[in-house]
Amino acid sequence: MAMHSKLRWWQVWRRAVGRAKDESLNLSLQKDFLTAISPQLRTPLNDIIGYSEYIYHNATEPMIRFPSQIIFESGNQLLDLVNAWLDWSQLEAGQVVHMPTHFSLTEWLLDMLVQHRAQAAALDVRLVPQPHANLPPSVWLDRVHLSKVMHHLLNNAIKFSREGGEVRVVIEYRAPFHSLVFSVQDAGVGIPLDKHSSVFQRFWQNEDYIRTPYAAAGLGLALAKKWVEFMGGEMGFNSSPNVGSIFFFSLPLPGQGEGAA
Repeated sequence: MAMHSKLRWWQVWRRAVGRAKDESLNLSLQKDFLTAISPQLRTPLNDIIGYSEYIYHNATEPMIRFPSQIIFESGNQLLDLVNAWLDWSQLEAGQVVHMPTHFSLTEWLLDMLVQHRAQAAALDVRLVPQPHANLPPSVWLDRVHLSKVMHHLLNNAIKFSREGGEVRVVIEYRAPFHSLVFSVQDAGVGIPLDKHSSVFQRFWQNEDYIRTPYAAAGLGLALAKKWVEFMGGEMGFNSSPNVGSIFFFSLPLPGQGEGAA
């Protein structure tokens, strides 16, 4: 009986080791695949976007300008989707590193709004920056991944805003907690209470309320939350139908001695 029990546990252990080896191999293959496929996807897409934009701005015939505009806009939509999916895969594979640097939050915020100005203008939405006066002149944060978070939140807020509405972006410094709080607020359609628990799930979309012709894959908010958690922060939201939504997140701010120049 004892021998039978030992043999059974040995078999269980061998199967567990086998699964662990398979998972390790799969993770390694996934990392190699992502490293190889990333430029293969982004490079041709950037070429398509660049040439179509050039044609659009230089062509004079409507029969050329209109198709080139469609190619340009569709290319940007596809590139955004590719970037989101690759980001998610890299996070899942643990293939991401922190990249902190010194920068001005006020200048960074204005730059982010400039990047989304055309998208907002196309939907007649005004972008309003509201950085608090007590922000440090320079912060030591992961600017690249912080920008990814803000990109997804701005894209979401603009997409669900009403025509003629506005999106407010607030950044405040909370001295007692030595942290920063970012919030993106719209006065759009809002999210029904029964859907709140699904908002940060992958592939979730508020499909009944999207008024833009291009529906996303439902990765933006889930990715934003993952990036915030990757940087050591937390994310939440408040939303009511026909009132609007506010998505907010906090990030710890390193002390003077950490990462100081």
